[in-house]
Amino acid sequence: MKVQRCLFGLFTLMGFSLSGCAIFEVAMVGAGRSAAVEDTGFLKSYDGITSGSDQAYPGLPDLYYISPKIGMQAYDKVVIPAFSSLTTDTRNLMGLQIRQYRSIKKELADHIAETFDGSVFTNTIRSSERINPKDIGAKKLPVDAVLMGNIKEIVSLGGESDAGLTAIQVEYKLVDVKTGEEVLKAIHRSTTDLDKVAMGQVRALTALLNKAKNVPQL
Repeated sequence: MKVQRCLFGLFTLMGFSLSGCAIFEVAMVGAGRSAAVEDTGFLKSYDGITSGSDQAYPGLPDLYYISPKIGMQAYDKVVIPAFSSLTTDTRNLMGLQIRQYRSIKKELADHIAETFDGSVFTNTIRSSERINPKDIGAKKLPVDAVLMGNIKEIVSLGGESDAGLTAIQVEYKLVDVKTGEEVLKAIHRSTTDLDKVAMGQVRALTALLNKAKNVPQL
């Protein structure tokens, strides 16, 4: 298997490459790096977003922000619209050009909605439409908040017939419908097998939402 022959490159991220594996090493380096702040136009601002760990909530996103005014108990009904794929470099979305990955935006949003419905939120609605953040207040949406996602990068280590590890970096924001404030923001990068892409992202987002529930409200 091509990936197995190049695993050594994953542990030597200093510019070295094995004969015949240079291309795959570049992909492995991209797959292994951490999430980074990059203004894609998805978040209003990156103020306050930071990295941090919490023993009580293992597996938090690489970067996140929780508003002190979040009041998670007020968000009973939440809608999850179609994800976007805004990026400053379209080469970061090479994975979406591969047949096996073309539905990843839909599958990721679907998985999040199914996981959070009746658990994190009382009622989670999955919308097939893409919602413009500027329209949230104007449209008077019949929900308490909107959980939005943006895939800013996805890199596949496999081709059409050999879909292996997949690195994906996603931005998230929970927008309060009444105020329009992004009360929760996160950026997370995960590297998993193709069939576990959504699982890796949902795990981090769940940890963040659980932490947000216990933030003292100002």
